[in-house]
Amino acid sequence: MDEKMFVVCHMLSSLDGKIDGAFFGTSKAAASIKAYGDLRNFYHCQATLYGTTTMLGGYADGKLEKSLPQDQYMLRDDWINKDGTCQRHFIYICREGPV
Repeated sequence: MDEKMFVVCHMLSSLDGKIDGAFFGTSKAAASIKAYGDLRNFYHCQATLYGTTTMLGGYADGKLEKSLPQDQYMLRDDWINKDGTCQRHFIYICREGPV
């Protein structure tokens, strides 16, 4: 990889600052959603970082009721695109880990 790593920070939200809601499904929001995706593609973003609210609102099936048994935890290893086949990553950050 010859390119330097960099971070692009951008966010799609309504005028009142909300990042989730029915407005995302309206035809009026379609152009903004397309522009958001085009910007991500323009910068060749390989990962998207989300917090708890976004993950629960659009990607997760809800919160975990209890932690996984100790023997079901993944090993601490480099699991990021080991074989080079994945083009995009979703990164989720939550200090409580409910999702």
